[in-house]
Amino acid sequence: MLARDNEIDREIGENMLDFTDICVRTEEGQMMQNMDFYMKCFIPKLGEVVKKYDIKYDPDTPVPSDDALADRVFEAALEFFVDVGIYVPTTSRNVKFTRNEVEEAMRAVQGEVWFGEGAERKVMKMRRPDDGDLPWFHLSGGVHASSEQIFLNLVEAFARIPGCDSIGVPSLVKMRERSYRVKSPLELLACIRTVELAHQGLRRAGKPGMPILNNISTSTHAASTIAACNPDFGLRPSDGFYVDSLSEFIVDFETLNKAAFYNRWGANICSVSTPLLGGYGGGPEGTAVLGTAYMFIGPLVFKGEYNLNAALHFKHKVSTTRAMLWVDAVINQATTRNTKYPNLNLGYLASGGGTDMYYHETAAFLLSAIPSGGHVEATHASKAVVTDSVLPIEMAFNVEMGRVAAEMTRKDALPLVKQLLEKYENRLKEPPKGYVYPDAYAIESGKPKDQEYLKIVKNTKKELREMGLPIEDVFFH
Repeated sequence: MLARDNEIDREIGENMLDFTDICVRTEEGQMMQNMDFYMKCFIPKLGEVVKKYDIKYDPDTPVPSDDALADRVFEAALEFFVDVGIYVPTTSRNVKFTRNEVEEAMRAVQGEVWFGEGAERKVMKMRRPDDGDLPWFHLSGGVHASSEQIFLNLVEAFARIPGCDSIGVPSLVKMRERSYRVKSPLELLACIRTVELAHQGLRRAGKPGMPILNNISTSTHAASTIAACNPDFGLRPSDGFYVDSLSEFIVDFETLNKAAFYNRWGANICSVSTPLLGGYGGGPEGTAVLGTAYMFIGPLVFKGEYNLNAALHFKHKVSTTRAMLWVDAVINQATTRNTKYPNLNLGYLASGGGTDMYYHETAAFLLSAIPSGGHVEATHASKAVVTDSVLPIEMAFNVEMGRVAAEMTRKDALPLVKQLLEKYENRLKEPPKGYVYPDAYAIESGKPKDQEYLKIVKNTKKELREMGLPIEDVFFH
């Protein structure tokens, strides 16, 4: 695959900035302190556009179908981003872009991304609200795995699930039974080992070409990530590579170093947006505008080809509160109605796997994101902070439920989401802990061993079917 440089990059219009231009601007923007960026620029402008464009949250409509609202959010986001830009803490510069520069970058987006190798090569295409197309199913286990055997079991299980388009791999917490420091040689070795194990698991599943889309969750810095992309044993340009901001619109040189390498390598770049409800974005209205504005950073700054939306509630650290479902739905609708930038959605859940609440939260999240035009990264149990909290049957449920959600319109989804909220909303503060992999699965065989776990799964799916969700089992472990 050809590298991207000035001669062979995608066609550049008169206002199109290439990646070198972006890097130069990080040395030339207005100097200011981090908190001045937020307090004098970011927060005042966000409040201004929310009011100007009449953005209002309706708690009784967690899945809105108001196209005019989605379009106003998009226009508010564009005005906000042009006025505010990004902040580069490495140089203490506020870097801004003109509206023409932003629009030129968005027009250059292709609207489809090819991933994988051989028989597993496939394309992620742009979706629109209510279009009925199946989303991309990215089954990800980007949390800590306590052993290499559990790591291998998870990768193999993900790849075997019918309908799985790509996988994300867990992170290793130890190297030769020893914990390691961040940015240390042991971390670098652990990152390389992560990719070696991932490829081994894919071969065991008979899917050697299946793409890995979360680059290396073990890595905390650019050097480790780049080291694990060695062509002899590492990731491939046809995989997917996350590039994310440090916090709201903060882009440092460490982030840009990753983007520089991926651009020259010709890799599939995924921008990551993590707007926090209750943070600098304020309430649901501001967070929806902020999450939409993130979409401009990807194509313009990182030269991304698709996005991962992982919006979170600042206090609860989940994506499934009533307000967060509205925020995610609006971000997807605003983006997919007005751009060609595909958007994956990652939901963080309060509950642990193997609980009825896991299935209720996941169903609600998918019903808000998919009819709104989004693609899917499988939901993460236990706020993604519990080691070994990823379970294969729960990953498969994301495909099962996602297929049902794809056949529904936003208006179809709304009453179902409201029913689901009634089942779990008052449990978010004290959710059930659920199962971790060693408790629910036999580590030697990788098969479920706990009958109570299987009973909960069976009964909860039955309950969802009785609600009118025709879920079909796709995965028999």
